[in-house]
Amino acid sequence: MEAARADGPRVAEHVSGLGLRSDRGSAWFAMRGNEAMASQVKKNRTRRRGGFSLLELLAVVTILGIIAVVVIPRISVSANTAKTNAHKQNVSEINSAVERWYFEKGSYPAKDLSDIGADANYFPNSLPTNPLTGAKYTLDANNRAQ
Repeated sequence: MEAARADGPRVAEHVSGLGLRSDRGSAWFAMRGNEAMASQVKKNRTRRRGGFSLLELLAVVTILGIIAVVVIPRISVSANTAKTNAHKQNVSEINSAVERWYFEKGSYPAKDLSDIGADANYFPNSLPTNPLTGAKYTLDANNRAQ
């Protein structure tokens, strides 16, 4: 009993800080319960496994989605622009080859460009195709590539 009385002031101070009842019996159990909870919290902190929380993963996925929404349309526009520029370059090269053919042979090549495409002096790797449609180029009535 003497030991309980000796702890009295210390228990009372601790209990008053916690807002618990101040009788000695319940205060002692309340104090011991808080210590047990504190030690459990410490154990949980030390055993915490590394990794990302669900909220962190959700934030990253959201940011990646926003970036994709912004970047993908720009890439598709760039791809179409590149194909259009390649088409213009191909038409220019074919028109130059047709004019060269005319000056060397005295006549224009066939409308389907089969004869100029077969001559390795004009297109060593083969006649280019339209990158927009995949079709072969032909000559129009003015002997221009189309």
